[in-house]
Amino acid sequence: MYRVNNNWLQRLAIFYLFILPLVPRYIGLEVGDAPFLSVLRIATILLLLAWLLWSLFLTSEEAVGFRPGFSSPIYHARVLVLLYLFIMLVSVIFSHDITTSLKYFLSERVFVGVLAFFCFHSVFRRSNMIDIVLKVWLISAVIVLFIGLFDLLIGRSVFSLVELPGKREMMEGFLQVKQRAGFMRVQSTLDNPVTLSTYLLMTFPIVVYFFNKTPSVVGKVAYGVLLWLVMGVLLLTFVRSAWFFMFLSIVILLRSKYLYLVLSGFVVLMALVIGEGSGFGVSEKADTVTKSIVLQEERQVSKSTVYRIEMLVAGFETLKASPFTGVGPGNFGSEVEGDYFGERINFEHHENYYITALVETGILGFGAYLFMVSGVIRMIWKARKNEIYCKKKSLYTVILLSMSNYLGMGFFVDSFSYFQISFLFWLLVAIALIMVENNNRGVKYFKLSRNL
Repeated sequence: MYRVNNNWLQRLAIFYLFILPLVPRYIGLEVGDAPFLSVLRIATILLLLAWLLWSLFLTSEEAVGFRPGFSSPIYHARVLVLLYLFIMLVSVIFSHDITTSLKYFLSERVFVGVLAFFCFHSVFRRSNMIDIVLKVWLISAVIVLFIGLFDLLIGRSVFSLVELPGKREMMEGFLQVKQRAGFMRVQSTLDNPVTLSTYLLMTFPIVVYFFNKTPSVVGKVAYGVLLWLVMGVLLLTFVRSAWFFMFLSIVILLRSKYLYLVLSGFVVLMALVIGEGSGFGVSEKADTVTKSIVLQEERQVSKSTVYRIEMLVAGFETLKASPFTGVGPGNFGSEVEGDYFGERINFEHHENYYITALVETGILGFGAYLFMVSGVIRMIWKARKNEIYCKKKSLYTVILLSMSNYLGMGFFVDSFSYFQISFLFWLLVAIALIMVENNNRGVKYFKLSRNL
């Protein structure tokens, strides 16, 4: 167990995780020609600087825990992450535009994201911190949910009601709450409905974990209501892929009789809301979304589907020019061209992280990413299956499902471009590795639910 006195750093990191999903990325400082600094970016820089300074003043005895043996799973995980970082740097060196790629590499998408992982992994080492961190996650989620519902009630983003300092062109785009077929789609503080739905899919298993864990009736009611909110707002994003992943999550987690009651109640509530004459007009919206999937008279598929298909075709054509190292991180929008409804365009709006990563970093970079992710997931899955960790299986399951939902939604959004959710992915990886590490050290863990 670590005896490092980092309580102040833990509080700072917890506060950072609290505000991470709450503050829109476009709020910040823009002075003349200086680079735009969002509030979140400033907070990230301060947290990482504090962590680096704290690390420098560790005594040799305190630092022993941060140098695991070569046979340790933690050592293997660090090697996988650093290998991914090295391959990304190689892609920068062979980039078509080194300046753009270097900025991308040093941003939250790559290097800063990896630093955040190491920061979370070293700051939250104590076993009692995991529940605290996850509860802070849920407190933030409650606020995000209510902001989204308030947006729905007033018909526009709550942030459009006040004058905010920030990047105007970003702000104007995000404050126009996303529309589909003439009706509102909830986006809350997370830029667009797809990003919000990804965040809620990552949150859903954590709520179920605490719902099953709490022994009190009051606690089950509170977490049950939160489950209703998460599922309800996720439906109101009208993101079809997110609906599918939510259904899969429910199937995987549905093993508690109390959870059956919560979900049954939610189905009844939705039937009342969607029903004809309810006054909410949800049935018409759901019907419009459904019709966008099936064949229609003048178009075969929806515009978003056409965009994704054309982007894939154009992406693979571009990849042929630089198959091994790619066009360079951050160059997808400037390098990938294709036809979209008869027009020649650059596909700047990334709809798929995996095709983006493949085109930008080539087979080497994409392979390194898959190798890193699959290695970490295999490590967590092995720990879950091992009988030594049987008391923590529920939390391992929840973390794996949250990570899987994030990775699955990467087929529909460039997930690493939104560090409000990508940092939470790195947090989940750090938490899982901390659990494995503490178990190997014989650290006694909190009592976990056996309902999952």
